[in-house]
Amino acid sequence: MPNCEAIKSAINSNKAVGGYKDVVIIGNGPSGLCLSYFLSGHWPYWNKNPVSDEYLQMRLNYLDNKNLSLVEQDLEMLSNGLEGRSLNQVALLYDKLKHPDGDLGMDSPTCLNWKYDPNKEIDHICIGKASGPGGAWNDLDGSQLTVSPSRWMELPELSYSEWKRQSKVLSNINAGLVFSSKTSNFSEDNSLLNANQVKKVNSKISLSRPLTTEDSRASMNDIRNYYRDYVKQKNMDKYLLNNATVTNVRRICCNKLLHNNSNDNCTVIPCNSSQIIQNSQNLECLWEVTGLIDKRDRKKASSLTHKGDLMEFKYYCKHLVLANGACDIHNELNVKGEKYRFILRSIRELEDKIKEDLPRLQKDPLMIIGSGLSAADAILLAKKYQIKIIHVIRKSVNDPSLIFNKLPKKVYPEYHRVYEQILNYKSQESEINNNNTNVNCQNYVLYDEHQVKYFTSKRTCILSNLSTQYYTNNNSGNSMMNKTNSASNFNRQMHIQKQLLFNHQKQLNDCDEEIENIQDGIEDYKIGDSEIKISYACILIGYSPDLSFLPPNIANQLAVDTSRSMNTKDNPICIDEYTHESSKFKNLYAMGPLVGDNFVRFGTGGALAITSSIWKKRVKK
Repeated sequence: MPNCEAIKSAINSNKAVGGYKDVVIIGNGPSGLCLSYFLSGHWPYWNKNPVSDEYLQMRLNYLDNKNLSLVEQDLEMLSNGLEGRSLNQVALLYDKLKHPDGDLGMDSPTCLNWKYDPNKEIDHICIGKASGPGGAWNDLDGSQLTVSPSRWMELPELSYSEWKRQSKVLSNINAGLVFSSKTSNFSEDNSLLNANQVKKVNSKISLSRPLTTEDSRASMNDIRNYYRDYVKQKNMDKYLLNNATVTNVRRICCNKLLHNNSNDNCTVIPCNSSQIIQNSQNLECLWEVTGLIDKRDRKKASSLTHKGDLMEFKYYCKHLVLANGACDIHNELNVKGEKYRFILRSIRELEDKIKEDLPRLQKDPLMIIGSGLSAADAILLAKKYQIKIIHVIRKSVNDPSLIFNKLPKKVYPEYHRVYEQILNYKSQESEINNNNTNVNCQNYVLYDEHQVKYFTSKRTCILSNLSTQYYTNNNSGNSMMNKTNSASNFNRQMHIQKQLLFNHQKQLNDCDEEIENIQDGIEDYKIGDSEIKISYACILIGYSPDLSFLPPNIANQLAVDTSRSMNTKDNPICIDEYTHESSKFKNLYAMGPLVGDNFVRFGTGGALAITSSIWKKRVKK
């Protein structure tokens, strides 16, 4: 802890929550929980089991001290050049040791053992806005299945299959009994809270076997309960601050006291202050993290804020870790009318509308916008209630980048049923163009290569045809053959839309009250555009992280390409790939989706890199 009276004064102030921590983690999702487990003194060791990667095996064999933890090893030497589904080298290293041959669909024995040493604990706090550990998984409490195999969703030293077995054992033991909150081993959602009452079975190393459909995936609800129980089983509650939203982060500097017995005060100044230049050698630079804790019971219907419901916290730390994921902000189309009340942005909102307004949904079609798995989940949910679907995607159904083309059919049968429906509709649409017949898909209509132009207050949506636009914009530069093909496609589109445009011509002429909403679009209404009456529109085009708590001079410099907004797909936070420390700001780290690791299986590798970096700095000092 820095010898600074200003920091001590802040710790001893009237703030109910706060103080100095060596590390502050923003985010209580799987990535943050993994890092907290490492920092609490639990470290992984290579158990001498062989790995299939010859180059990695050779490096492991030539380690100077094989008894040291991976945290203390040379991670750059071990991980350099490894290949896999992560762009971050240490994440690949950990994954190859934890899940050998995982990408081949094998369930192979782990190459890691874990040891706890209280002397290696690093003081930290894990702050998250979610109501409980697990971050965004707290909002995914349905019966939908995870995309990743269940074993890839695991956190260190708690097998999902063992957790599931323990849950079933206790469920059978306590079947038919009424639990009280004081004596029950189960929470309100019947998740396991005290695994110590179940006799642990020593797991034996088994031969590698392929993952089956039955045991490979887990329900969202089970994973949510697994993360909650993990914290309780590992006694990690003391490291977590839930229901807490970080509102501001800033870099501060204070004058170091030259002698421990000095009683002189020091001043706290922003790091960008000109005062820093005067005596930079006597400055201690820290991160100041402030925010609010919401003490309201979120299960109650009332969301009114009363005095005392919100409590301020303030922490100072040497090292700050961004682990808040990428599910904070729903991506928008940025079109007119997107704020209307019939616009939905999540499966949860769609489920609520099905409960509240099913007759309307069954009368007019539901528009689902997006080509990812969330959109597929929405289609499956709508089909369950016999709701007519208008599906809008920007891509062509033949685009190889569609997620459906990357999922094994045997493991993801429900998503391939959606994809088959998409292909079937497209096939029948081709018959329309060629034979002038009707599409026999009454409950599902696809608009591929289309985009939303705007919404109106009358619950209609105007779609523009991207393939028609391509023909118009590129007509002069195409060859005669391409012109002929495009013209043919154009004529077919005219045939499909001709009757629709005729039927709605009077509506467009009479909707004077809609002028404000469609004034931009009415001038551009072209052949190929479609106006569709809908009940609701569910926009499912991904998420973006919320880094609004960072000052602009930091947030705008974090991405690999600072000329573009940071996103988790192709412009993540720029880090040192072996330490996960920001390439731009000292003692600022990032992990998980923020650095491109969108799968839980790779988040633990980030925790390894960060722990190793912080520990080695401490030892060196």
